[in-house]
Amino acid sequence: MSTIGVLLMATGLALLGFYGVRAVVERMSVHTALENYYAASTAAQAAPAEVGSRAYKVRLALGEWAAGREQQAVAALAGAAGLLLAVLMLLFGLPWPVAVLAGFGLGYTGVNSWIEGRWHKVVRSMEAEMPTFLRTLGSMVVVTPNVLDALDETTAALDEKGALRLWMTRFVEALRLHGRKGFETMQAEAGRISPTLLLAVVEIGRLWETGGAQFAHAFRQAAENQARMLRARNHAQAEIDGARSTLRVILLTLGGAVAFTVHTQPQQFDTLLGHAALLSLAVLAGVGWMLLQSMMDEVLR
Repeated sequence: MSTIGVLLMATGLALLGFYGVRAVVERMSVHTALENYYAASTAAQAAPAEVGSRAYKVRLALGEWAAGREQQAVAALAGAAGLLLAVLMLLFGLPWPVAVLAGFGLGYTGVNSWIEGRWHKVVRSMEAEMPTFLRTLGSMVVVTPNVLDALDETTAALDEKGALRLWMTRFVEALRLHGRKGFETMQAEAGRISPTLLLAVVEIGRLWETGGAQFAHAFRQAAENQARMLRARNHAQAEIDGARSTLRVILLTLGGAVAFTVHTQPQQFDTLLGHAALLSLAVLAGVGWMLLQSMMDEVLR
């Protein structure tokens, strides 16, 4: 097979995989993913998953059909991604042991990174609305004596397709139906989602239990201070997202350069030492990606 034929075939498979994955991702908005999770967690055939757990994140990313069989769903998706990557590597001339091991390893890493990315997307969408939410609530509690009514009006002003509105709706319902017990349950859930959300819930809980005009004014001042801090945090998050995009481009460029080199000069890599070098490079790329991701996440914790 000529070089042009191999490149065209690899490009076709890559485009097919890209548009297929993009179609799936576009259908899974944050709001839809959360709705799928809450539907799955209440279904009779699936046990509820604790917010922030592995099962929760899988259901959030894949939807209701994965409820109760999260491990099998992740294994199937990782296997399909690994097979596609292995085929692409074989078409570019990589030795089959390297293509199989690196393809399935990167496929598993990529699927898990995508699942974690869906979870972080939900968290970031909630945190992005928190400054406006807190500022609006701080003004609302000054003129509305009933804290739950103020929460209702403030929540209604949020993005109707946003994750924060969906969560705050559940929060208010839990306060009305279960009182203190409902608040403790939702406070624990907020802690597993984001420290930003937990801080807001703690402040709202103090206002709800204490009440009074003086505390309402104090809450407004605290809400303004928190809103300023959250704006700075959101700016840092935007910078980190840009760094992640740059890192992806670097890794893709490196992978393309290695694949092209192996395809044009296969005799230099068709040895045990060459296979080991390629596998080591793939492992270093995967470990480096996960390490940098972890470091970026730690910055905002």
